Amino acid sequence: KDVSFQDHSDKREELYQYMLKCIELDDKEENGNELDEIKAHQAMEALGNAQTHLDFRAFMKKVDQDSNGKVSLTEFLCLHFNVDWRTLVSSVEEQGDGGKGLKKAQALLKQCQESMKASEAALEKAKKEAALAKSNEDAARKQKEVAIAAEENAKDTEMKAKESEKKAIEDEEKAKAAEAKAVESFKVAKKAEGAAVEAENVAEKGAQRAKTAEDEAAEKEKLAKISEAEAQEEARNSEEATAEAKAAEKDYAAAEKAFEAALNEQLKMEEEAKRALQDLLDEEQKLADEKARLKAVSEDQSVGQVKRGKAAHELAQLNAEDPNGLIVAKVRQEAAIRKQKKATQIAAEKRETAKRAKLPFTKKREAAEKAEIAAKEAAEEAVAARKAAEESLKEAKARRA
Repeated sequence: KDVSFQDHSDKREELYQYMLKCIELDDKEENGNELDEIKAHQAMEALGNAQTHLDFRAFMKKVDQDSNGKVSLTEFLCLHFNVDWRTLVSSVEEQGDGGKGLKKAQALLKQCQESMKASEAALEKAKKEAALAKSNEDAARKQKEVAIAAEENAKDTEMKAKESEKKAIEDEEKAKAAEAKAVESFKVAKKAEGAAVEAENVAEKGAQRAKTAEDEAAEKEKLAKISEAEAQEEARNSEEATAEAKAAEKDYAAAEKAFEAALNEQLKMEEEAKRALQDLLDEEQKLADEKARLKAVSEDQSVGQVKRGKAAHELAQLNAEDPNGLIVAKVRQEAAIRKQKKATQIAAEKRETAKRAKLPFTKKREAAEKAEIAAKEAAEEAVAARKAAEESLKEAKARRA
């Protein structure tokens, strides 16, 4: 209060800087008279009085005397220099009409104040009603949240119960498995104990059988030597039979050669038949391609009607009978097949002749081969038996020692 700018040059400079900053931030520049809330906040920060959002909201409630949501330079200066706005507007020194304008302004101010009080009362009532509605809304939302939380808690409890039940079942299964494993281990232990006793009995009996085994080994060695001599004799006989069989092979060679010649002729005819068949397939493919082309032309609406009609006529002719190329291919195929059948028949006759010529010496050769194999196996078995008998005899003597 009682601010004297005449005696305080720093206050005058401060007031001037406030005015310049307001002009700078006001969209209307020097023609403006008040700042909105955002720009008023910017002005405070620029003038070195930065505030939080909540602090600035409280500042707005104090400075905004006409409650229009904006800050005029007059409102700001009244708050900053702690001057009551009533003192400012009641100052007669600044009025040049002897106070008439002031009285008129006071009357208007009174009228505005009454309207403002009525508005404030209505606003307060609306705020209370809004607060009550918001309280009811918050209560309803909380009840809904409680219900949702209860439902989620119930689901979670049910899920945990199911998991507990599942774990209990798994634990029970594990316990049963462990019990079964313990029983099985006990059985294995008992069985091992019985096996140990049985092994001991077997060892005792083995010592008793050692002498008998020694005698049996000596007898087996004797018999093995006899079997070895007989096997060697049988092998010599089988070699003679094999030599006779090889002589008979020469007679079979001529018949086999004739059969191979007939078979080669048959394969040659089959190859010709394959080529003839391929020619037929090629002709059929050409026919199919030509039919597809004619069908496409006959259905193509972009070509002339005459061209479509000609294509349809040619397609009908192809569908009615085979073209010359297809007929030639079929004739060639039939001729190749007849030649093939004739060659096959000749080959079959020669093969039958070869079979009859082969039969006598085949049986001799097979018998000789079997005899030779049997003799070799017998000789090998006899040698193995002799060696085994000798080894058994050594072991029996060692056990006896």
